[in-house]
Amino acid sequence: SSGINAEWPLRPGTNVIIASDPTSSITPTSKSVEDGTSATFTCTVGGYPIESVTISDPNSVRTDCPQTSGDVTCSSIANTSKYEITVAGFSFAKNGDYTCTVQTRWYKTDGTDMGKVSSDKITLQYGKN
Repeated sequence: SSGINAEWPLRPGTNVIIASDPTSSITPTSKSVEDGTSATFTCTVGGYPIESVTISDPNSVRTDCPQTSGDVTCSSIANTSKYEITVAGFSFAKNGDYTCTVQTRWYKTDGTDMGKVSSDKITLQYGKN
């Protein structure tokens, strides 16, 4: 779900939102990737305050953004709310759905917290473009 949820609080006496629902949107939604090449996609994130942005591969192996080493890398695109994710050395074993999950967490004054998540996915298909 996008937009503002009534559960999220306002700063007292104002309409300033001090927390908002997470959003996650990947483009494109699917892509054919040739053997040995790299696949790149973009995840646009929203919500406040963001606690984490995580990429999961088809085997549920997680990569926290930002990440600069390994087969799955994730970097923030300057001055945007976007992350660029690259899956290197593509092979049949890497075929499948990759998920971008955004978690927001707001800590209340009573010490409790409220966490929410939003995910979107891309299907990377092994084969010719």
